[in-house]
Amino acid sequence: MPISTVCLVTRFLPLTNLACQTIRVRERDRDTEPQRYALIGWSDTGLPLELCLVRTDFGVLIFHANYLTESFRKEFYQ
Repeated sequence: MPISTVCLVTRFLPLTNLACQTIRVRERDRDTEPQRYALIGWSDTGLPLELCLVRTDFGVLIFHANYLTESFRKEFYQ
């Protein structure tokens, strides 16, 4: 499973602790277009978050943000 590191900068969500986190392509998202990436990060208050994002011509678009669930965590580390 490919792993890469990207620096996220967003002014729409208070996710300042997400800078330079490891992201990966989940198995179920391997053939999506545009390519979807998964990320586990932390909120400003220290709560773990699950995020899904795509890269666009305009930057990074986060289209899913939720408190981290056990199923997302297991799938992320497969």
